[in-house]
Amino acid sequence: MTQIATVTALPGPGTAEVTVARQPACGHDCESCAGCGTRSAKVVIRASTAIPVAVGDRVEVYSSGRVLGVAALVYLGPVALFLLGYLLPLLPMAVGQSVICLGAAVALGLPLSWNLPAAVAALIPSALLFIALGLLCGTLFNDKQVGGMCGALLTNVTAFLAGIWFDLSLMGGEFKSFAYLLPFAHGADAAKAALAGEWAALPGHLLWVSAWAAALMALAVWLFRRKLTEQ
Repeated sequence: MTQIATVTALPGPGTAEVTVARQPACGHDCESCAGCGTRSAKVVIRASTAIPVAVGDRVEVYSSGRVLGVAALVYLGPVALFLLGYLLPLLPMAVGQSVICLGAAVALGLPLSWNLPAAVAALIPSALLFIALGLLCGTLFNDKQVGGMCGALLTNVTAFLAGIWFDLSLMGGEFKSFAYLLPFAHGADAAKAALAGEWAALPGHLLWVSAWAAALMALAVWLFRRKLTEQ
């Protein structure tokens, strides 16, 4: 890969320190565009040169695949840690909560069957959905705002829209149609279908929830990367 860089220092013979403007994915000039709000970032690297250069010269630099791999690691590393830092502890916790709740239901009279593990599995996309919502809220708001706005409020609103406490049909057809555009009712229906052994109904609900979870997670990652570049 070749890029245009500016020589900023000459540390020693045959070596130059150059500054390279990191190319955005869109290929536009961030300084003059401002369409997406991203600020251009500059990377300072040390390169070998076989020709005489002076500070201020604009030169063409070539980076090998190994350098690109290291750059990708530096660029993607924070995103990977951002995702894993939430997923690794919270996903097992969510599965554990599902097991505990179903165990309590069994103690209260729910029949034991192989549908119970299926219900736990059917709730995993919903768990990923709420983890994605947590990532999004954690990116947009500070600690106090997350506790107030994304805690009990989010829990109650999503339970309301999922039809946890009542049949959505009681609120009218338009409200039900709106609720089913969102993923929460589909998540609840997926768990119900798994418990009832209605396997044909599962794929549609699970795909809808998974698509929402992926979209929200991608949005959270994009906002996280944007905040990093602003800092």
